[in-house]
Amino acid sequence: MIFAFGYPLDLVLLLALSLVALSVLYALVLWLLSRREPELEESPGLDRPIDPSRYDVVFVIPCLNEEQVLAASLERLLSLDHPRLHVVVVDDASSDGTAAVARSHRDSRVHVIHRELPHAQQGKGEALNEAFRAISAGEVLTA
Repeated sequence: MIFAFGYPLDLVLLLALSLVALSVLYALVLWLLSRREPELEESPGLDRPIDPSRYDVVFVIPCLNEEQVLAASLERLLSLDHPRLHVVVVDDASSDGTAAVARSHRDSRVHVIHRELPHAQQGKGEALNEAFRAISAGEVLTA
């Protein structure tokens, strides 16, 4: 018990009232800040158009027994209009004709990586990592 100006004050009550007052003040500040318009900074160069011919766009398709759907997927991706588009198909030791479907596309933008067991079929992440390694090493995409 604390005495202030001759009156007894309960410390727990005082702390509770302080927390309520701080919560109301915090909510009020957040409400006021939410009504303010954000100040957007202009980044240099955003007003210039981006030249798509400067960048490669690479789609990686990890495949395990995707013979039935791979041809349609490749056709859809190859129909996109981009000057430097590439599709990397990672055949993860499929037991169907997935690799044959991928190789049947004579488009130079389709690249096939064939993984062999026991290093294959370890998950989609490992297939994507294999494609990343091949792309980084320059084994797949050539200028």
